[in-house]
Amino acid sequence: MQKFKGILDGLHGDLTELADRISAMLDCPITIEDANHRLLSYSVHENLSDTVRISTIMNRRVPEKIINSLWKEGYMPALLKGSEPIIIPSLNDVEFGTRAAIAIKKNEEILGFIWALQSRDTFTDEQLSFLKFAAKEGKNQLLQAQRKKKRHQEYHQEFLWQLLTGHFQSEER
Repeated sequence: MQKFKGILDGLHGDLTELADRISAMLDCPITIEDANHRLLSYSVHENLSDTVRISTIMNRRVPEKIINSLWKEGYMPALLKGSEPIIIPSLNDVEFGTRAAIAIKKNEEILGFIWALQSRDTFTDEQLSFLKFAAKEGKNQLLQAQRKKKRHQEYHQEFLWQLLTGHFQSEER
């Protein structure tokens, strides 16, 4: 894990940059989801995708039929219980290409998932080790992003409250 140190430094909650850096290290497309399978970020990757990835990006959420298939085949329980990346082979009936996946956890709480779409070759042990490292580092990035989002929502709520209660005496304020 020490050999990966520094690769994910300086992100400050930027989940898009996190996805792009993981993608660059693994040389494959990456998606990062929250615990409810809503898309948080995805990497740019030329000429390599499958219909599930495209649908996830377009709809900002993993298709329900994919989630159901992953539960039915036992992959979701394995992700939720384990701390190691797992390889999920192609599920041809739902056009799901081979992926490596890992849960992002804080203690035992699931914060999200990192999904790596297999590109040309099978995943190496080193790539899977990096994915595990990325999930640990991703925890910090997800928590930072959540804090930023919460502060932003609180600011908007306060602003709306000030508008509703007549706190602003002029239109310029």
